[in-house]
Amino acid sequence: MNRFIKALSVLALILALTGVAPTIEINTAFAESNSASAVIEVSSGRFLHVANGDQRLPMASTTKVMTALVVLEHCELNEVVTVPAAAVGVEGSSMYLRKGDQRTVEELLFGLMLRSGNDAAVCLALHTSGNIESFAELMNEKAAELGARNTSFVNPHGLHDDNHYTTAKDLAIISAAAMKNPDFRRIVGSKVARFDDRVYYNKNKMLSSYEGATGVKTGYTKVAGRCLVSSSERNGMEIVCVVLNCYDMWERSKTLMTQAHETYSLVNLTERLPLQEVDVEGGVEQNVNVSVRGPIAYPLSVKEADSVRYEIFLPSKLIAPVKEGAVAGKIDIFVDNCLIFSENLYTIKHVRKRSILDWFKELV
Repeated sequence: MNRFIKALSVLALILALTGVAPTIEINTAFAESNSASAVIEVSSGRFLHVANGDQRLPMASTTKVMTALVVLEHCELNEVVTVPAAAVGVEGSSMYLRKGDQRTVEELLFGLMLRSGNDAAVCLALHTSGNIESFAELMNEKAAELGARNTSFVNPHGLHDDNHYTTAKDLAIISAAAMKNPDFRRIVGSKVARFDDRVYYNKNKMLSSYEGATGVKTGYTKVAGRCLVSSSERNGMEIVCVVLNCYDMWERSKTLMTQAHETYSLVNLTERLPLQEVDVEGGVEQNVNVSVRGPIAYPLSVKEADSVRYEIFLPSKLIAPVKEGAVAGKIDIFVDNCLIFSENLYTIKHVRKRSILDWFKELV
């Protein structure tokens, strides 16, 4: 029974690591040594396209995806921030903060993500951590937590530093995590934001030029080149696309996202799975149904969807009483004979132990 009691939930990143199916490759000439791209499906973490995905590159203002995520996890939106002198006149793009201004965290986040304000980045970092170094530590801790192992942050805005870099795959992982935050989604998906004395228009043209666009962030420095994190949702599947040092970042991102949407769809892997049951010894009922917790959805091509295979492991019996939600087996799901999910099966109801009274009633 021990093999069935252990929690064996494995996330779909297994597929990205084992390479169940080839990812999309578009215009392989793009895979130059100083450029990179990646497309990831948000809910599963499966990479649908990678080119130079592990190459460390500067990412300019796409850094602010992590800045916003860290701020949202440590601050309340309605907190009022008094702008310090250190946040005024920061090099590069700006939301034109003045010393002593009082702005909410929410407004600063809009200024950060829509206008790419470097002053907003410094202001939020100082408010959150007291100094830039401590805030960068939070950024790096979050990157490590998400599995972004080839990323290093030294500032919250993305101005060039040799020790400030990421990869297309890492930035896709970070951005996919950020898009799961409702406040982050709302902010980066806004074309315009209005506050008492200011209006902020989003620099991300993808929101107006690509069907289903939901975000995320532009970036540019002379060293990093043109960088873009974009996202879109069609037919219930949301993807994040990252291009680093890409001179035609808008068209490249549109091409990659369109190819991903046309090639893959989100498939409910448990929809075709018949209900399983396990015998119960000594219970008021002779068996109990078992199932996974919630649907398992995964992005698959048409060919991959036809190759889905299940292996189900169930004990010969369970001993009453059986609690609802108890681990009672395991299911492995394969695509092209590669394991993509290993999930526990749980009992869907309580089965109490048969009592003397129950025996007597049956006898009568």
